[in-house]
Amino acid sequence: MIGLGIAGLTACLYAARQGARVLAISKDIGGQLARVTYIENYPGTGPTSGFEIIRRVESQVRELGVEIVMDEVRKVSKEGDVFRILTSKGREVRSLAVIVASGKVPLTIGVEGEEKFLGRGVSYCVICDAALFRGKRVLYVSGNVPHLEMSLDTLLAHCSKVYWIPKGVSIDRKDDKLEILRGFDLLKIDGDDRVRRVVLRAPDGSTREVEVDGVFIELGYRVSIDFVRDLVQLNERGEIIVDTLCRTSCEGLFAAGDVTAVPYKQAIIAAGQGAIAALSACEYLSTKFGKKFRRIDWSKPKTHTFRISLRL
Repeated sequence: MIGLGIAGLTACLYAARQGARVLAISKDIGGQLARVTYIENYPGTGPTSGFEIIRRVESQVRELGVEIVMDEVRKVSKEGDVFRILTSKGREVRSLAVIVASGKVPLTIGVEGEEKFLGRGVSYCVICDAALFRGKRVLYVSGNVPHLEMSLDTLLAHCSKVYWIPKGVSIDRKDDKLEILRGFDLLKIDGDDRVRRVVLRAPDGSTREVEVDGVFIELGYRVSIDFVRDLVQLNERGEIIVDTLCRTSCEGLFAAGDVTAVPYKQAIIAAGQGAIAALSACEYLSTKFGKKFRRIDWSKPKTHTFRISLRL
C-alpha cells in the first residue's frame, strides 16, 4: 500500500480483512481529509472533523495488524510478476501486488492569509463546503477545472453573493447574485478568527477591498506519481487511469482515491475506491498465484489469526 489517506486506509482495512498481510508506506496518515476541520457529508458520522474520521479508521487498521512505515516511495519497478518498491530512507520492499493511493493536493495561490485561514473560511472544494456558507458572501477563484459549471451552480444555490475571478476561463454566466471579476487578482485574505475580507487588484493596477465570509479556490490539483509514471497509463491531467475494478494498465498494480482519473474528488468516493482496489488485489493474488484467502466470520471480526504475505 502506498499512501494512507482515506483511500489507502480503507484499502488496508479491506485487504487485511481478506487475510492479506499488508505493508503500508506513507509520508503521513490522513492526507487531505485529516486537515478538514469540519465535515458533515460523510455517511454515518454526522458533523465531525476529517481528523476524527481518519483516527477511527486508522485504529481499525492497526487492530488488524497492518504494518505501517512512515517513509516516502521513490520508485516502483516490476521484474516479472514481482514489484520492487524503493523508499527515500533506503528501504526495499518486494510485493506481488501494489495499491497506489498517494492522493493529490490542491494548487494554491500563495497569497497572504491563504494558509492561515484554511478551514476557517478558505476552502479548496466547493462541493464539500458550499453548504457551510448558506446565505453568505464568498469569493470564488477558479481555473478551467472539471465540473466548473457545477461548482458555480452550487455556490449560487447556497450563497447570497458570489464574486468570481475566472483564470483562463472563457465561459460567461449571468445571475443576479454573481459578479464576475475578469482580470482581477487576489492579493490578500484577511479577518480575525475567520475570513472577513479580501484585497483584490484590478486590471488597471488599483486595489479593491471586498467583504466576504469565505474564499473558494479551485485551480486544479497536483498529483505526485513520478514513482509509477513508467508503469501506468495517465490522462492529460497526470492522473492514473483505472477501470471499474481500480486496475491500472500494469497487471498487479491498482490505484484508488484522488490519484486516479475518477471524477468528483470526495472522501466517500476515495474510500469506496480503496475498498474496490483491495478486493481486486486479493482476487488477483488468489487467481494468478493460487493464494487461498480463508473465509472470514464477519460476526467475529477480532477472531482471525491468519496472514498471507503479499511480499516475497
